[in-house]
Amino acid sequence: MIGDNDTPSAGRFLTLSGVTIRNNTADSDNTAAGDGGGIFYDRGTLNVTNCTIGGAGPASRILRNGGGIAHAYRGGSNPQSIVAINVDNGSIIDNRAEVDGGGIYHNETGTAAAGAVTVGSTTTVAMTSNKADDDGGAVYVSGAGIATLTRANMQTNRADHESNNDGDGGAVHSESGW
Repeated sequence: MIGDNDTPSAGRFLTLSGVTIRNNTADSDNTAAGDGGGIFYDRGTLNVTNCTIGGAGPASRILRNGGGIAHAYRGGSNPQSIVAINVDNGSIIDNRAEVDGGGIYHNETGTAAAGAVTVGSTTTVAMTSNKADDDGGAVYVSGAGIATLTRANMQTNRADHESNNDGDGGAVHSESGW
């Protein structure tokens, strides 16, 4: 699933409720260089409620960033271009990224205003067994991004999945000012 609209000034909204997204790969050019195995969203507001992202079998889907959900907009600072990702009640499980953010990757590099990722604002979200070869087994946030993790139940997530002593934040890695 992709949320990409080339009209930066137009606000966009996508709401997923009761959806299961599993065993997906973001690899449009067969190089395993895509972001967002389950969902890639680059502008507007994404609401994910009562959903399962990942699961069913081994975390073999190798993606660049954001094995479950990815946001990587590197455009201007137009307020309509900033992303808000809200995840409530559900699970993000058994996802893998070959770089950062096994479960969620949120990158606001190059924006003046901060986008946000919010997990568990009203109901618990299970974030379990996600893996990143580098940083942020469950969640990776960078740039001007802001993360609010209220009811995130994080267990058995892992950074440095390939064991080369190059990963930080088994559950969460932030290169921004929360």
